[in-house]
Amino acid sequence: MPSSLLMSEYIVSVEEARDLLNKIFSERLPVLAFFSSPAGTQVRLNGFIDSITRDNGLVVAAASPPSQGPGFIRFLIFDRDLEFSYEDVRVLPEAMRKEFAEEHPEDSVFAIRDLDTDELLALFFTP
Repeated sequence: MPSSLLMSEYIVSVEEARDLLNKIFSERLPVLAFFSSPAGTQVRLNGFIDSITRDNGLVVAAASPPSQGPGFIRFLIFDRDLEFSYEDVRVLPEAMRKEFAEEHPEDSVFAIRDLDTDELLALFFTP
């Protein structure tokens, strides 16, 4: 069942997702990470991809190392039923769309959604 928060534009394969995440990580591209859960939890963090490991998953941190910085998001990406896609601001709850569209008009959005829990991690970045 599609998420009410996620309107997929272009589904990408696991290999394409891995390549894109590695590019964002290796080039230290700044990202705006937005996490949302069906229960209403929302987290917004400006930072960089700090690491991608099987044990810790995908870590977006405001500073490195994340344990000593002002904040981080850890999203487990291995051994889960995930969907990877390119998005636009429609990925966000309606109340936030206008603000993000004005603040980040040139940004691409890479979205990761857990198909079982409907949790969403969206990474806004300028390619």
